[in-house]
Amino acid sequence: MNVIQRIAKNTMVLLLSGIVSKALGFFYVMYTARYLGAEEFGVLSFALAFTGIFGVFTDLG
Repeated sequence: MNVIQRIAKNTMVLLLSGIVSKALGFFYVMYTARYLGAEEFGVLSFALAFTGIFGVFTDLG
């Protein structure tokens, strides 16, 4: 397998894994929102956003 074919194969695998990851994440959020309901999903989303903000600050040092 030459270099061009290897690069093309690795690019396609990376692209496919990204698409599958996004699709699974989308369905996970749909299922979670349906299972929890609007109010509880809002609380979960707020908690995830809040911890995400602090995650950025801890990465800064």
